[in-house]
Amino acid sequence: MDSLKTNSAQAFANEQERSQHEHHVPTAGAMIGHITANLAVHALKIEPRVPVHCF
Repeated sequence: MDSLKTNSAQAFANEQERSQHEHHVPTAGAMIGHITANLAVHALKIEPRVPVHCF
């Protein structure tokens, strides 16, 4: 029974390590989303402003 506890504890430790690694490594989809959002924000910042007239 002792080896089962050891194997379970080791499996849990391995899973925690893998989970932490994946949490800190960005995926391609996340990077594409961030880049696209940043480009949209910068496009709005550099777009010439048209004055709005109140009637």
